[in-house]
Amino acid sequence: MNLFIKKTIYFLAVLFAVIFAIPIYVLSVSGELTSIDEVVAAQNNRDSLFLYGAAYYDHTQSYKLKSIKVRKPRIITIGSSRVLQFRSKFFKDPSVFFNAGRTIYKIRHIIYFLQKMPEDAKPDIIILGLDQWLFNEKYIDERMKKNYEVVNDSNYIDHFHNTVNSFTVIKDNYRSVYKDILDNKIQINQLRKEENNVGLMAKFVGDGYRNDGSYYYKERIEMGAVLSPAFKDYEFKLTSSYIEQGAGQFVHNTVIYKKAIQDLEDLFNYCRKKDIKVLGFLPPIPHQVYQTMLSKEQAYEYLDSLPYVIGKVHENYGHCFHNFSDFQYFGAEDSEALDGYHGSEKTYLRLFIKMAESCDYLKEHVDINYLNKKLDECNNYFEVFYHEL
Repeated sequence: MNLFIKKTIYFLAVLFAVIFAIPIYVLSVSGELTSIDEVVAAQNNRDSLFLYGAAYYDHTQSYKLKSIKVRKPRIITIGSSRVLQFRSKFFKDPSVFFNAGRTIYKIRHIIYFLQKMPEDAKPDIIILGLDQWLFNEKYIDERMKKNYEVVNDSNYIDHFHNTVNSFTVIKDNYRSVYKDILDNKIQINQLRKEENNVGLMAKFVGDGYRNDGSYYYKERIEMGAVLSPAFKDYEFKLTSSYIEQGAGQFVHNTVIYKKAIQDLEDLFNYCRKKDIKVLGFLPPIPHQVYQTMLSKEQAYEYLDSLPYVIGKVHENYGHCFHNFSDFQYFGAEDSEALDGYHGSEKTYLRLFIKMAESCDYLKEHVDINYLNKKLDECNNYFEVFYHEL
């Protein structure tokens, strides 16, 4: 090997070390490279909060499935991010519950998720969040165009097998690490603080999954969410623009997506075979937002009959159902909202109490008097149990 080649190899090795040394250090020390198995084990074995929030990848489906396999909870909640505020502390025995939210993008996915669970880890009860727009075909079509890699059925199933590949995370994100350092989103001298927070989102924002699978929105809560002029959806202005444009979750449509109703019936047939009870609900939307939607003539006509149609399907299979579409339906205030279509922990405790009061197979796991007392004692808009486990 001649001298020129040796010098070239040496130069490239030094260059590689210089470019990647800092990102590798940041990603390793922050916990971004921590395996899902390690996260699941840590959350399951600790009596204190272990917050998991990665910034550069999202392996929620794999994380939630592995947690269920280890914990074998008797009660789970399934749905989008709109079920993430259900807490284990809502139950007499917190160990019976795990929050499997933010794992599905359409109704059919729920069956795939349940099929991935071993027989001895399948739940007895599912609290099922049925986002209104999952019954809007135009919304599903738009989501498919923008997020085909997660919404398409075969790709969705593949996501349950995702693992943290250190090489891929470093290769794909080393530039982002440098940018976030320059933007002061990452402070290298703070990486070893908050040892029970794993991942850059958890370390520096304070957002992430708690031990019970619920999600903590620290940044949004401390800001005051929709009450703060600094928040992007202050007084629901951003959401109102989406409603006007028919954008995002608020795509206009007049008819219920028949395929979604059929998928719901298929899900209930599967649950019947597995002896799984379901408690379904339409998740809450702040009163101001929901009334704005209903005031748009024909834009959201599919919502008019949706509670009745879904309710009948639940009734036919012997499952409980609640329509919580409007905060006002169950005594929540718009000031409790995290944004235009997410309620806070306090909001979800309110509706959970309503569920338990009217559904016998949930009621036996709940101390309603205790929860009402906690709700009465709560002196803020968002949190009731904070980081109690």
